[in-house]
Amino acid sequence: MKKRKVKYYIVIVIIVISLAQLVSSYIKYSTNNIYDSCENELEIFLSNITINENVDSMKEYLNFECDGFYIIAPYTTTKYKEEIVGCEWYFYSNYSNYLFNELILKGDNLLESQQQLVFVKDNKVVSVAVIERRIGDFIFLEELFYDIDTMFKSEIPNSSCIFTDGYSVIVND
Repeated sequence: MKKRKVKYYIVIVIIVISLAQLVSSYIKYSTNNIYDSCENELEIFLSNITINENVDSMKEYLNFECDGFYIIAPYTTTKYKEEIVGCEWYFYSNYSNYLFNELILKGDNLLESQQQLVFVKDNKVVSVAVIERRIGDFIFLEELFYDIDTMFKSEIPNSSCIFTDGYSVIVND
């Protein structure tokens, strides 16, 4: 009878500890997750830049204010993303995706074909966009941060852009 009570208490303690960790991780997720995505605006910007050869600033296409953006390459861990941007942040569509990616994959949630542009205002993340590299590739830029007024130009109309410092190199589809 006594052994049964001890087992019962051990099970209760394990359940309480597990629930406490789950609640703690949910609070961390809900506090640091960015829900605003500007992928549609960026796709319009990238399509316009490749169609009309005019020099454009991203600022004209975004529906929020920001100081600039960071470029996060594929396979970047959550810890390194936080080091780059300077604060803790996540970009998951729901809590179960957060648990899977952070606990199992350790934050590697981008494919080789994807990159993240992380928009900041006053050193806080305000929006994130996951952009397919075939649409516009920013990972060859030398800097990790660019002012929102940075101008981009397409040299060959109707093609995908690979951005490099100072100009864009175009790759035909």
